[in-house]
Amino acid sequence: CYAKHFGESHNHVCKDIAAIDKDKIPDHDLLVGGFPCQDYSIAKKGAKGIEGKKGVLWWSINELLEMRHPKYVLLENVDRLLKSPSSQRGRDFAIILSCLYRLGYSVEWHVINAAEYGMPQRRRRVYIYAELDAPKWDMEERLFHSGVEARAFPIVADSRFEVERFRIGKDPYEMTHTFGKGMKVSQFKDVGVMQDGEVFTCRATPVYSGKHSVLGDKLVSISEVPSEFFIEDNLSSWEYLKGGKKEQRTARNGYEYT
Repeated sequence: CYAKHFGESHNHVCKDIAAIDKDKIPDHDLLVGGFPCQDYSIAKKGAKGIEGKKGVLWWSINELLEMRHPKYVLLENVDRLLKSPSSQRGRDFAIILSCLYRLGYSVEWHVINAAEYGMPQRRRRVYIYAELDAPKWDMEERLFHSGVEARAFPIVADSRFEVERFRIGKDPYEMTHTFGKGMKVSQFKDVGVMQDGEVFTCRATPVYSGKHSVLGDKLVSISEVPSEFFIEDNLSSWEYLKGGKKEQRTARNGYEYT
């Protein structure tokens, strides 16, 4: 898909990023990535450095940031990242912010539901934008007006909820063991900014007055569907595969079940 849009390139490598020799990745201005929502807690590794337990793709991103220090970072994840894990609400996101803070990045994040900005899909994702060595921000003004995400996806504060202000540290290991301890609700809300360890976050309401697409606008007429997608002679097989089944099975140990 990438090659079709942008052409073949020696920089286009379709491999696991963890298996790539990162020394060969050139300097770049913008790093873009999506990564699974997993456990980002860390353990000390020898006398220095950190090591992720499960969220290995995040640590590949972190390693690249340490090596190349791109000016801009744009990351995407499911919205539950802001409140995971259930045993220590918000810890995983605090670890990520802590990593970015110690590398000199200022951060914005917005949970965006595509349907609330005109798209025919209810899809909530958190988008994290980070900027290296940014000038001093007016946190509230950045969040609601001048920020990259605020200009792309306008919002207003939800007056029913209070703004959260707190600090995080530069040590991700400390965040693993202290952040969110005993909390039933995450301190991180749908939108927020972080600079120099200071966090400003709140609930927000989308501001959108444009056209709302509906799914019917995106569907094609039957005359446009290629013939290979039609079911003709093998309809009974299709009905069997799609339908409910009640069949006898035998396990390896001889146990029979339905």
